[in-house]
Amino acid sequence: MRFLTLNTHSWCEIHQISKIRTLAKFIIEQQVDVIALQEVNQLTSTPVVKEPLNYRGGAGVPVREDNYALLLVQALNEMGATYEWTLTEAHIGWDLYDECVAILSRLPIRGIKPIEMSPDYGYHQVQRRAAQAALIETETGTFWCATTHMSWWDFDGEPLFAQEYTRLSQALAECALTAPVLLGGDFNSAAHLSDEGYALVTSSGMVDTRSLAEHTDGEIPSTVKSPVGKVTRTPSASTSFSPTDCSRSSPTQLFSATTPPRPSQTTAAYSWTLTPPAGRRRASLHPLTNQG
Repeated sequence: MRFLTLNTHSWCEIHQISKIRTLAKFIIEQQVDVIALQEVNQLTSTPVVKEPLNYRGGAGVPVREDNYALLLVQALNEMGATYEWTLTEAHIGWDLYDECVAILSRLPIRGIKPIEMSPDYGYHQVQRRAAQAALIETETGTFWCATTHMSWWDFDGEPLFAQEYTRLSQALAECALTAPVLLGGDFNSAAHLSDEGYALVTSSGMVDTRSLAEHTDGEIPSTVKSPVGKVTRTPSASTSFSPTDCSRSSPTQLFSATTPPRPSQTTAAYSWTLTPPAGRRRASLHPLTNQG
């Protein structure tokens, strides 16, 4: 199975339509099965689409004509590839957009679980963050794929990352009781900082699966170019993932791509694994994080 996580930075860059088509071509050429997207934007003022192509739900806001994920699914469809997709809104971005996270899958989506990570904040506050998990069916079983976009570790003196991760990890642990979990996202966290997000995640029992990969591409401190933009501090790692028993029999390509980071920001991509308590159905939690 091949997996891509991407912060799209949608409608915040020039040449957006041509970039959508470039991304669609990349997805088809690389035969990507499941995609976790962040900053999936749509203007709040554009017309609503009554029956969005291949949309499976998940959002409390309507899908609009300029929704980035919808346009990507349409571009893929025009190129002969069918992807189902889900959507969950996080907050209003730049006073213009519904900023959302989304999952695309060419495998059947059997369930959707929106995850509220910031119950103390309203929809018009950037501190409000959300995640979403979609239950995806494969030939060997089901697994949960989740996507999220988290806050910086210190947001104007507030420990938002830690608060969000507490709720996210609880929700994904519940998912992992029924099926393995794969998480992709923009975590806004750097691995070299010993007392911030990466350390919190790994200290919670999750293992960075980059260390388990048979093949890796890229160095943690480096920036390399990608056909869809820039891969920033992104190790593209090859590892194995079997939804039924987490054996190493089925190769998984882990792709992470982001737009260039904002000044003074540090970005990184990770993947973690977690084994559930003894006596429960064997499942593993694989958060693949893509910072940006």
